[in-house]
Amino acid sequence: IASVSLSMDRVTTFGYRLTTGRKVSKINYSNRIVDWKTFYSIGKRSNKEVVIKTKDKDPAVILHSGGTTGTPKGIILSNLNVNAVAMEETLVCGVIDTDTTIFAIMPIFHGFGLITSIHIPFINGATAIILPSLNPKKFASMVKKYRPNIIGGVPSLFETFINDLAIRKADLSYIKCAMCGGDYLSSALKAKVDSFFSSHNSKCKLRAAYGMTECGSGVIMMPNDTDMVDGIGIPVPDCIIKIVEPNTQLEVPVGSIGEICVHAKSVMLEYLNNPKETASMLQVHNDRKLYLHTGDLGYINDRGYVFYTQRLKRMIISNGYNIYPSQIEKIIERHKDVVSCTVVGVPHPLKVQVPKAFIVLKEKTPVTLKLKNEIKKLCEDNIAHYAIPASFVFKKSLPTTKMGKVDFQKLEK
Repeated sequence: IASVSLSMDRVTTFGYRLTTGRKVSKINYSNRIVDWKTFYSIGKRSNKEVVIKTKDKDPAVILHSGGTTGTPKGIILSNLNVNAVAMEETLVCGVIDTDTTIFAIMPIFHGFGLITSIHIPFINGATAIILPSLNPKKFASMVKKYRPNIIGGVPSLFETFINDLAIRKADLSYIKCAMCGGDYLSSALKAKVDSFFSSHNSKCKLRAAYGMTECGSGVIMMPNDTDMVDGIGIPVPDCIIKIVEPNTQLEVPVGSIGEICVHAKSVMLEYLNNPKETASMLQVHNDRKLYLHTGDLGYINDRGYVFYTQRLKRMIISNGYNIYPSQIEKIIERHKDVVSCTVVGVPHPLKVQVPKAFIVLKEKTPVTLKLKNEIKKLCEDNIAHYAIPASFVFKKSLPTTKMGKVDFQKLEK
């Protein structure tokens, strides 16, 4: 175990121990748990030759799922899994070389943070600008200070970024690639970010990416030279995406919504000590290929672009009808005063469940009867009557997980 204070100077260490360091739990060291300084000193005293032989399928790292839809599970990724993601994303990104700087701001207990932000710079000889913790409200100031060529984050981070006065007049010509993953990126937010980059001298366009820690990280990414504004992109090299009827292996027609399945070299070895969950997630199909059943709903259009709808578990069944929260959210987010919207299912005595909308408005926008009626009318004009939210709740912000995703469980509670 290594303390974060090991890399600090004396003054910073003193400040750390007076503040954040006081909250760190005490470690009970044993013959299985050793601190870094002891480990390092043992290594310095040793003169034995160490030969390590590794194979592509050997476990490299155990990461944990976010746990927003169930109990967190240990995800075992092999050397091949980690390297495959890094090589595929390097190729798709197209702007990484030894002079490139990458903002490593995503948590490294997650595939996005560990592989995209740390491993990719390492294998390319690029520079990772590492922030141990990130306050979203200071993100714009950090970008302005460190001038990274590549930034990656969740949608809420980019929303905060473009609305920050600290960056309003900044020259962002140094930003060459911006990737958005971890949560749904609406076409409205993408358009806002693209316009913001353009007006600040960057030729970069925000690129949607899709993946999960169970397949290392991103396996679908929006190409640079595309006219598509919706969707999450096309599969990265060496990856096959299949859409199946939920809870089956039956492939659905083009354009039909189903569960997204992934066949790739980056698909995990297994869940740690959990054969039942492993068997549910990893299934061999009729084509004799192993597929990861993601638990996400989506579809593929006739041009081969993949579209994400939502988590399978987020689907609301009301009075026998299937309701997709993401479709309602898109409609409500069309309103000029709405920053973001999240819809969840809540219990109903007759219909089993009904949708409920949580809405965040632009700063200083008052919640008036006129505004409420406008949003309700927007829903009535664009959504089937059975899918119109039963209630609308206005909040200053929405609860998030440590990954920055909206915490649906908290909203449901």
